[in-house]
Amino acid sequence: MDPRTALGLAGTVALVLVGIFRRRASDPQRRRRERDGPAFAGDAGGGGAGMSLMDYVIGGMDPSFRVTLYHALRALDDAGLMPGITCAFRDDYRQTIATGQKAQSDRSYHGGSFRGGFGHGRAADIVSVKGETRAERLASSGQLWEWIDTHEKELGIGRPYLDRDPPHVAPIDGEEYAAHRIEPNTQHAESKAKKHQRLALHHDHDMSKRARVARPSRAQSRPQTHSI
Repeated sequence: MDPRTALGLAGTVALVLVGIFRRRASDPQRRRRERDGPAFAGDAGGGGAGMSLMDYVIGGMDPSFRVTLYHALRALDDAGLMPGITCAFRDDYRQTIATGQKAQSDRSYHGGSFRGGFGHGRAADIVSVKGETRAERLASSGQLWEWIDTHEKELGIGRPYLDRDPPHVAPIDGEEYAAHRIEPNTQHAESKAKKHQRLALHHDHDMSKRARVARPSRAQSRPQTHSI
Protein backbone atom coordinates (compact mmCIF):
# COMPACT_ATOMS: atom_id res chain seq x y z
CA MET A 1 0.00 0.00 0.00
CA ASP A 2 1.31 3.44 -0.91
CA PRO A 3 2.01 5.40 2.29
CA ARG A 4 0.38 8.59 0.99
CA THR A 5 -2.79 6.70 0.04
CA ALA A 6 -2.98 5.09 3.45
CA LEU A 7 -2.54 8.46 5.15
CA GLY A 8 -5.40 9.85 3.09
CA LEU A 9 -7.81 7.36 4.68
CA ALA A 10 -9.66 8.90 7.60
CA GLY A 11 -7.52 12.00 7.17
CA THR A 12 -9.10 13.93 10.01
CA VAL A 13 -8.46 11.05 12.38
CA ALA A 14 -4.85 10.84 11.23
CA LEU A 15 -4.32 14.56 11.80
CA VAL A 16 -5.67 14.35 15.34
CA LEU A 17 -3.48 11.35 16.10
CA VAL A 18 -0.46 13.16 14.72
CA GLY A 19 -1.27 15.97 17.13
CA ILE A 20 -1.42 13.51 20.03
CA PHE A 21 1.86 11.96 18.91
CA ARG A 22 3.42 15.45 18.85
CA ARG A 23 2.10 16.05 22.37
CA ARG A 24 4.39 13.29 23.56
CA ALA A 25 7.26 13.64 21.12
CA SER A 26 7.69 17.43 21.26
CA ASP A 27 9.47 17.32 24.63
CA PRO A 28 12.92 15.67 24.23
CA GLN A 29 12.94 14.66 27.89
CA ARG A 30 9.68 12.77 27.43
CA ARG A 31 10.49 10.91 24.24
CA ARG A 32 10.83 7.17 24.33
CA ARG A 33 13.94 6.87 22.18
CA GLU A 34 14.08 3.14 22.72
CA ARG A 35 10.64 2.97 21.07
CA ASP A 36 10.89 5.24 18.04
CA GLY A 37 14.50 6.39 17.84
CA PRO A 38 15.73 9.96 17.45
CA ALA A 39 15.58 10.10 13.65
CA PHE A 40 13.28 8.91 10.88
CA ALA A 41 14.12 5.90 8.73
CA GLY A 42 11.68 4.78 6.06
CA ASP A 43 10.29 1.28 5.87
CA ALA A 44 12.69 -0.74 3.77
CA GLY A 45 9.79 -2.66 2.24
CA GLY A 46 7.04 -0.04 2.20
CA GLY A 47 8.49 3.30 1.18
CA GLY A 48 7.83 6.40 3.24
CA ALA A 49 10.47 8.60 1.65
CA GLY A 50 9.53 12.27 1.82
CA MET A 51 7.07 11.79 4.70
CA SER A 52 7.60 13.20 8.15
CA LEU A 53 8.19 10.76 10.97
CA MET A 54 4.85 11.65 12.55
CA ASP A 55 2.89 11.19 9.32
CA TYR A 56 4.69 7.91 8.73
CA VAL A 57 4.06 6.33 12.12
CA ILE A 58 0.38 7.37 12.11
CA GLY A 59 -0.26 6.62 8.43
CA GLY A 60 1.29 3.17 8.81
CA MET A 61 -1.46 2.00 11.14
CA ASP A 62 -4.36 -0.13 9.96
CA PRO A 63 -7.15 2.36 9.06
CA SER A 64 -9.80 0.68 11.21
CA PHE A 65 -7.47 0.50 14.22
CA ARG A 66 -6.53 4.13 13.68
CA VAL A 67 -10.19 5.12 14.03
CA THR A 68 -10.65 2.90 17.10
CA LEU A 69 -7.53 4.37 18.69
CA TYR A 70 -8.72 7.88 17.92
CA HIS A 71 -12.01 7.37 19.77
CA ALA A 72 -10.23 5.65 22.65
CA LEU A 73 -7.79 8.53 23.05
CA ARG A 74 -10.63 11.03 22.93
CA ALA A 75 -12.35 9.14 25.76
CA LEU A 76 -9.11 9.08 27.77
CA ASP A 77 -8.64 12.79 27.19
CA ASP A 78 -12.23 13.51 28.24
CA ALA A 79 -11.50 11.58 31.45
CA GLY A 80 -8.66 14.02 32.18
CA LEU A 81 -5.90 11.43 31.66
CA MET A 82 -4.00 13.36 28.93
CA PRO A 83 -2.90 10.45 26.69
CA GLY A 84 0.14 10.62 24.46
CA ILE A 85 1.40 8.18 21.82
CA THR A 86 5.00 6.98 22.15
CA CYS A 87 4.87 4.43 19.35
CA ALA A 88 2.39 3.69 16.57
CA PHE A 89 3.49 2.06 13.28
CA ARG A 90 6.99 0.61 13.52
CA ASP A 91 8.78 -1.02 10.59
CA ASP A 92 11.25 -3.88 10.75
CA TYR A 93 14.28 -1.60 11.03
CA ARG A 94 12.92 0.30 14.01
CA GLN A 95 11.94 -2.98 15.60
CA THR A 96 15.55 -4.19 15.41
CA ILE A 97 16.87 -1.11 17.23
CA ALA A 98 14.11 -1.04 19.85
CA THR A 99 14.98 -2.26 23.33
CA GLY A 100 12.99 -3.85 26.12
CA GLN A 101 9.91 -6.02 25.66
CA LYS A 102 9.55 -6.65 21.93
CA ALA A 103 8.77 -9.22 19.25
CA GLN A 104 11.05 -10.43 16.47
CA SER A 105 11.97 -7.73 13.97
CA ASP A 106 9.39 -8.71 11.33
CA ARG A 107 6.60 -9.95 13.62
CA SER A 108 5.72 -6.87 15.62
CA TYR A 109 2.01 -6.03 15.67
CA HIS A 110 3.11 -2.42 15.33
CA GLY A 111 3.48 -3.24 11.63
CA GLY A 112 6.23 -5.78 11.01
CA SER A 113 6.49 -7.10 7.46
CA PHE A 114 5.17 -10.50 8.56
CA ARG A 115 1.99 -8.70 9.74
CA GLY A 116 1.62 -6.81 6.47
CA GLY A 117 3.96 -3.86 6.89
CA PHE A 118 2.91 -0.26 6.25
CA GLY A 119 -0.83 0.26 6.57
CA HIS A 120 -1.25 -2.81 8.78
CA GLY A 121 0.01 -1.65 12.18
CA ARG A 122 -2.48 -2.81 14.82
CA ALA A 123 -0.75 -1.75 18.01
CA ALA A 124 0.33 1.44 19.74
CA ASP A 125 2.09 2.44 22.94
CA ILE A 126 0.29 5.10 24.96
CA VAL A 127 1.15 6.87 28.19
CA SER A 128 -0.04 9.91 30.11
CA VAL A 129 1.77 13.21 29.73
CA LYS A 130 0.05 14.62 32.81
CA GLY A 131 2.56 15.82 35.39
CA GLU A 132 5.62 18.02 35.62
CA THR A 133 8.08 15.36 36.75
CA ARG A 134 8.88 11.89 35.49
CA ALA A 135 7.49 10.37 38.70
CA GLU A 136 4.22 12.28 38.29
CA ARG A 137 3.88 11.22 34.66
CA LEU A 138 4.60 7.60 35.60
CA ALA A 139 1.87 7.71 38.25
CA SER A 140 -0.52 9.31 35.75
CA SER A 141 0.33 6.63 33.20
CA GLY A 142 -0.48 3.95 35.76
CA GLN A 143 -3.91 5.53 36.25
CA LEU A 144 -4.40 5.69 32.47
CA TRP A 145 -3.55 2.00 32.02
CA GLU A 146 -5.89 1.00 34.85
CA TRP A 147 -8.64 3.06 33.22
CA ILE A 148 -8.08 1.22 29.94
CA ASP A 149 -8.31 -2.15 31.71
CA THR A 150 -11.61 -1.13 33.30
CA HIS A 151 -13.16 0.30 30.12
CA GLU A 152 -11.56 -1.83 27.40
CA LYS A 153 -14.91 -3.09 26.06
CA GLU A 154 -16.18 0.44 25.52
CA LEU A 155 -12.84 1.65 24.15
CA GLY A 156 -12.30 -1.28 21.79
CA ILE A 157 -8.64 -1.48 22.83
CA GLY A 158 -6.92 -3.40 25.61
CA ARG A 159 -3.47 -4.22 26.95
CA PRO A 160 -2.48 -7.71 25.73
CA TYR A 161 0.53 -8.01 28.03
CA LEU A 162 -0.74 -6.04 31.05
CA ASP A 163 2.24 -5.22 33.32
CA ARG A 164 4.79 -7.03 31.12
CA ASP A 165 4.47 -4.18 28.58
CA PRO A 166 2.12 -1.63 30.17
CA PRO A 167 1.90 1.03 27.40
CA HIS A 168 1.16 -1.47 24.62
CA VAL A 169 -2.46 -1.50 23.40
CA ALA A 170 -4.19 -3.40 20.62
CA PRO A 171 -7.77 -3.96 19.40
CA ILE A 172 -9.64 -6.34 21.68
CA ASP A 173 -11.04 -8.14 18.63
CA GLY A 174 -7.57 -8.67 17.20
CA GLU A 175 -5.21 -11.63 17.01
CA GLU A 176 -2.67 -10.27 19.49
CA TYR A 177 -5.17 -9.59 22.27
CA ALA A 178 -6.81 -12.99 21.76
CA ALA A 179 -3.49 -14.82 21.88
CA HIS A 180 -2.31 -13.23 25.12
CA ARG A 181 -5.46 -12.48 27.08
CA ILE A 182 -8.40 -14.59 25.90
CA GLU A 183 -6.75 -17.94 25.10
CA PRO A 184 -4.67 -18.11 28.32
CA ASN A 185 -7.79 -17.32 30.38
CA THR A 186 -9.72 -20.01 28.53
CA GLN A 187 -6.94 -22.54 29.07
CA HIS A 188 -6.76 -21.61 32.76
CA ALA A 189 -10.52 -22.04 33.14
CA GLU A 190 -10.41 -25.42 31.39
CA SER A 191 -7.49 -26.55 33.56
CA LYS A 192 -9.32 -25.41 36.69
CA ALA A 193 -12.47 -27.26 35.60
CA LYS A 194 -10.50 -30.46 34.97
CA LYS A 195 -8.82 -30.15 38.38
CA HIS A 196 -12.21 -29.82 40.07
CA GLN A 197 -13.46 -32.82 38.12
CA ARG A 198 -10.48 -34.91 39.25
CA LEU A 199 -11.00 -33.86 42.85
CA ALA A 200 -14.71 -34.72 42.63
CA LEU A 201 -13.94 -38.16 41.21
CA HIS A 202 -11.31 -38.77 43.90
CA HIS A 203 -13.80 -37.70 46.58
CA ASP A 204 -16.47 -40.03 45.17
CA HIS A 205 -13.97 -42.89 45.10
CA ASP A 206 -12.99 -42.26 48.74
CA MET A 207 -16.62 -42.11 49.82
CA SER A 208 -17.38 -45.36 48.02
CA LYS A 209 -14.35 -47.05 49.60
CA ARG A 210 -15.34 -45.87 53.07
CA ALA A 211 -18.86 -47.14 52.56
CA ARG A 212 -17.57 -50.59 51.66
CA VAL A 213 -15.34 -50.68 54.73
CA ALA A 214 -18.13 -49.55 57.02
CA ARG A 215 -20.73 -52.01 55.61
CA PRO A 216 -20.97 -55.12 57.88
CA SER A 217 -20.58 -58.54 56.36
CA ARG A 218 -23.52 -60.95 56.20
CA ALA A 219 -21.98 -63.08 58.93
CA GLN A 220 -21.58 -60.07 61.16
CA SER A 221 -25.09 -58.84 60.50
CA ARG A 222 -26.78 -62.28 61.08
CA PRO A 223 -28.45 -62.49 64.53
CA GLN A 224 -26.56 -64.65 67.00
CA THR A 225 -28.35 -67.81 68.39
CA HIS A 226 -27.36 -69.60 71.56
CA SER A 227 -27.92 -73.27 72.49
CA ILE A 228 -29.56 -74.07 75.79
